[in-house]
Amino acid sequence: MIGESYDTTMQCVSQSFQLHSANDWKADNVVLADQSKRWTDYGTLYWPSVTINSVTFRGDITPANILEAVCAALYSKPQVCLDFY
Repeated sequence: MIGESYDTTMQCVSQSFQLHSANDWKADNVVLADQSKRWTDYGTLYWPSVTINSVTFRGDITPANILEAVCAALYSKPQVCLDFY
């Protein structure tokens, strides 16, 4: 639960569309357009995908592989990374 009313939520949804007429729900959605641009900018070609520090992870998406990639990107390793290694 996000703590917002239905009306407030629907107002937010409505404002995310670049409407050309009163009920033009086929119009461009600025939120989805932004996400699509990020998808392209990161070079993501597959779904699901993982982005770590603005770089798309390449490899098998398994918990161990993702943990290893995240730990490798950290300067100061938390205990979970040390335990993993």
